Amino acid sequence: MQAEKEEEEASPEEYVALCDFTASGSEQLGFSTGDKLLVHAKPSADWWWAELQGVIGYVPASYLRQDAAEDEDDTSLEDPWQDDEYFGSYGTLVRNIEL
Repeated sequence: MQAEKEEEEASPEEYVALCDFTASGSEQLGFSTGDKLLVHAKPSADWWWAELQGVIGYVPASYLRQDAAEDEDDTSLEDPWQDDEYFGSYGTLVRNIEL
């Protein structure tokens, strides 16, 4: 019971629509590519409860991704120079083997 109450009080997360979705029922929420939706709950892996311009409904989770502004803060992204260092060492390795 306590977990349900905490879930309701959690602040919504902002997601961006990857492509258009046309609602096929009154409980679904239609949106367009690039729309920013507030996801209030994730009752299943496939369908989330979201809001767009004050209208709330179910949306397909696979059509959304987290806002890009949050992705920029992610420090776990790989160093773009890492591949150059790794693959650049092949030349040295090959030369040593041929000798």
